[in-house]
Amino acid sequence: MHKVINILHAGALAMPHVWARILARHGAAGPILLPNKDNAAALSSTDAEIADRAENLSKSGAPKFLGLLALLIRPRIESKAGYGIDWSLFCQAHPDLL
Repeated sequence: MHKVINILHAGALAMPHVWARILARHGAAGPILLPNKDNAAALSSTDAEIADRAENLSKSGAPKFLGLLALLIRPRIESKAGYGIDWSLFCQAHPDLL
């Protein structure tokens, strides 16, 4: 399992360079930034230093998406464990989307 995580990490480190080349050639934008609540408020700050720090701390792309997906499927709080059941029911109802 740890080798899979290493591959994901290496891919996540390489993707900003790939997106920069795609942007230069085709003008397409990369993955959007997905800040948490605190960083979202800091990004709208007029202080450039605070906004830059929040942008550097915020994540995007596959690691952020997989982290959010893991929270949806297997939450740490037991009272919210029903989302995993909802996800498996969705997967059974829509196998063509997966």
